[in-house]
Amino acid sequence: MDITIWGTGVTAQELFPLIDPTKVAVVAFFDNEPSRWGSRCHGVEILPPARLGDFRDLVMVIASRAFPQIARQLAKAGFPLEQALDYFSERSRVLEIVAGQTFLVRHYHTVVADRLSRTEERFTIERPVTESLPCPVPLEARVEVARRVGLAFLDARDAAKEVSSSKYRIGENWACVVAVSREPLYSAIKNQDWEKTVQLLDNYFRSDISSSMGSCAAAFQGFVRHADDAWLHHNLRVWDYSVGSHTPLTELAVPPVGNPYGFRVGGLLINADALLNHHRAHVVRRLLEGVRRPVVVEIGGGYGGFAYYLNGGPGSLTYLNFDIPESLVISSYFLSLLFPNKRIALYNYSTKAIDTGFLSAHDIVLMPNFVLPHLAEGIADVSLNTISMSEMEHATIEEYYRQIERTCRGYFYMENLACAPSYKGFPVDTFPKLSGFQEISRAVSRWVGWDAYAFGHTYLEQVFQRNNT
Repeated sequence: MDITIWGTGVTAQELFPLIDPTKVAVVAFFDNEPSRWGSRCHGVEILPPARLGDFRDLVMVIASRAFPQIARQLAKAGFPLEQALDYFSERSRVLEIVAGQTFLVRHYHTVVADRLSRTEERFTIERPVTESLPCPVPLEARVEVARRVGLAFLDARDAAKEVSSSKYRIGENWACVVAVSREPLYSAIKNQDWEKTVQLLDNYFRSDISSSMGSCAAAFQGFVRHADDAWLHHNLRVWDYSVGSHTPLTELAVPPVGNPYGFRVGGLLINADALLNHHRAHVVRRLLEGVRRPVVVEIGGGYGGFAYYLNGGPGSLTYLNFDIPESLVISSYFLSLLFPNKRIALYNYSTKAIDTGFLSAHDIVLMPNFVLPHLAEGIADVSLNTISMSEMEHATIEEYYRQIERTCRGYFYMENLACAPSYKGFPVDTFPKLSGFQEISRAVSRWVGWDAYAFGHTYLEQVFQRNNT
């Protein structure tokens, strides 16, 4: 088929190499800049808008962010708007037309004899994954893991009632989430029905027990109905530029635990959480360069997404997660299945001091948040919190900051709200000053839905360094 393209700038230069010349021919470019009229782009003539009428039977791809203005121009010239495609908002449809499928394109640059050489690699974005993905761990082993983490959860919940400080009790936001979405899971554990516990956790990402922590049933059903991949193209490129082209795409692969869903990219299952969690693990590993057997402390580890990518990387480290018991039970199940050969410490009443001796005997330590005061002073090389501290009570934020000041000897990495959301939440500029640290990096979040375009829900990425480190 023959098509035309509006625009000759950077976007058009990106689009043109993706076109399959055996299926599609670009017969004309259009541009509003008179100085370009009559010249050629990729061997094709650039025409003025006055020539639109000659091509009104063809599909036109608008390779410009000024689609509304260009659409008005097309309508005035009598060009049928149903034949005009916006490359930015309809990228998948455009690529299906011009390439037959959609791609992630990674560029690799080298300098040869003072000249820039660029090669590219294409990864096909194949299809949405909505079919159930069976867990590869045998059922008997999953039941045993559920039993161990379930009993640790029951111990932690009982001990939480005895904690004198209210600062470690579940806050208003998460109390609502727990009450509405997770009662079936907690009831199964309370009844020590481990097979039911496994059944619920094995469908984690497609049910409401993942609400506010990875997905929910409504999100999955929305994905089934309309698997929009516009965010995927953007975030894959953000990830690519953030971690560097030397990082293999295979590192992003989502493990089939918890029945995840997403897109197949180059044969790999990838979802939104994979991109941001892998990137966070990459940042932390950069901060840890040169540190032998580092200690990483996460406050509020969610379902274990960051921990999976951090612990799955090269080299040895000790990872600790301090979280409310209601969430810790989920990450404990996942990480125990994903890392069966690592030495994992779960909570029991005998857990007291967490010092160098304790850490030398474990690779992963998963503890309820009220155990954090038992962590030895100055033991963490990197501490972090992402997408949760803003949602806590302010007194709890203050308490965690005190513990970070006491236990962290290196860096504190954080991603939290830049602005006040519609729900209860505290922007980072209302947090207390982190004594003994200096902020060395502050940037708006790079991810769709959390970036500067996400009004009322914009996040900041920050890195703080211990003074004299």
